[in-house]
Amino acid sequence: MKVRQLIRHPFARHLFAIVLVSLVGVLRIGILRGREAPHSWLMFYPAIIVAGVFGGWSAGLLATGFASLSLLWSLFVGKPTFGTFADRLEMVLFVLTGAMISAVCESMNRTRARVDIYHTLVESLDEGFCVIEMLYDSDGKPIDYGFIECNPAFEQQTGFHKAMGKTISQLVPDHDSHWFEIYGKVARTGQGIRFEQPATAMQRYYDVFAFRIGGENSDRVGLLFKDITEQKNNEQKLIIAALYDRATGLPNRAMFRDYFAKALARAGRDKHNLALLFLDLDGFKAINDTLGHQAGDTLLCVVAERLSSSVRPGDLVCRFGGDEFAVILEDCQPDWLTVIAERFLRTLEMPIYLEGQAAQISASIGIVTYPKSGMDEETLIRKADEAMYSVKREGKSGYRIIS
Repeated sequence: MKVRQLIRHPFARHLFAIVLVSLVGVLRIGILRGREAPHSWLMFYPAIIVAGVFGGWSAGLLATGFASLSLLWSLFVGKPTFGTFADRLEMVLFVLTGAMISAVCESMNRTRARVDIYHTLVESLDEGFCVIEMLYDSDGKPIDYGFIECNPAFEQQTGFHKAMGKTISQLVPDHDSHWFEIYGKVARTGQGIRFEQPATAMQRYYDVFAFRIGGENSDRVGLLFKDITEQKNNEQKLIIAALYDRATGLPNRAMFRDYFAKALARAGRDKHNLALLFLDLDGFKAINDTLGHQAGDTLLCVVAERLSSSVRPGDLVCRFGGDEFAVILEDCQPDWLTVIAERFLRTLEMPIYLEGQAAQISASIGIVTYPKSGMDEETLIRKADEAMYSVKREGKSGYRIIS
């Protein structure tokens, strides 16, 4: 490590340039003095180039300066070299050329340093990074993209091995086409975009930042992304825990309130009727106390399945709490309510086998409608609850409609 740091030190690079040019000077003045050609200063160019490549601008200029001093030595030793105007012009051109070489080498070094920094940064990223090139059909529609560059985290985030040189369709034949549209838009407009999107075919979820690389005519897009599948799964679990009943899997009271408010807004906007049904199970407590809570949960699951199968796919069945259920029927005609209520009663009165025993329950149902029974949530919920308990007081196993 210390040796590497020493080599990278500016002093070491300049010393290298001096030593290199001195060796060439000694070779020219000493060993090859008697054999030198008219333009023997040309032999210094390789030394200047090496010094510039190794040490950059300052080292190249230093090498040029020492080479010039070596050339001037002929003024004092041997036959003068700069006796003519052409010789002086060649000397000036040599110095200028050496400066140009040094400048070019400095530019190359800086470019190489930037490339090294870029690669070091990309290689050390925890996020996946890749450069893709969009592929289009004859109509200019993006249909695929190929991988130009990928960092090590790319493989960890995607599971793709040796992706460079391949297209996404080769790696995932049924890849979602909307990804092509997203990246194609970035390539066309040059506007970067950040988004979260599921990759259904890969069974993963990604947080992606996409940006164009190059000018207006470039088809290359840089992608910086992170696999957030686990995070999204955890979020989904939290949502399910917050909005769904754990025992039955039905929407719970919190989801009911949110859905009911939106359903009322839709009914008011579209001038449709809406029905709200409250159901309370008759005899549930006795079964739960006799056979235990596990049997009670099983019974609730059966009830949930029977209620859900008795309504349309777009209707909402909720477990409101305990042994109470709520049903929201949108765009429901008033003459359907009797049919639906009797269907509920028949399906719930069918025997349910728990712990090897046949158990039987019934339900008390209260029904209200929008807009006849009320115009707001609280009024409708209160009236449906009152209708349900009036059925219980009158002998249970029945329904009452408040219009």
